[in-house]
Amino acid sequence: MRYSHQILQAVMLHPNMRQVIPLAPEPIINADGNEKNDCERNAGKRLVGKIRATHPKLKIMVTGVLR
Repeated sequence: MRYSHQILQAVMLHPNMRQVIPLAPEPIINADGNEKNDCERNAGKRLVGKIRATHPKLKIMVTGVLR
């Protein structure tokens, strides 16, 4: 039996600095039981909404990594 968590993690970074500051992670979950799977896109929408609510003056750029 295998069990794992899926998390979408946002970070704050600057191209000229080595520090990376993690922000609150957003879990990728089955919100309505087993009927419909959540995905990174939906978790990303929730995460951006939460970041905007908690840091309204923070200028952000959303990027992604394709695999």
